[in-house]
Amino acid sequence: MKFINLFGSILKLLMYVTLTIRNKQNDLMKWLKKNTYYYIVINNSSVKSL
Repeated sequence: MKFINLFGSILKLLMYVTLTIRNKQNDLMKWLKKNTYYYIVINNSSVKSL
């Protein structure tokens, strides 16, 4: 019985960690996209001004 409880706890922990990592990854991707966009815009405007 104890073994099953332990297994369940590990499973829950794994799911929690996976979800947390996935959320962080999404935030990171949004952040990267936003900053890459600004970077490209800034580069384009500096190229045009030359």
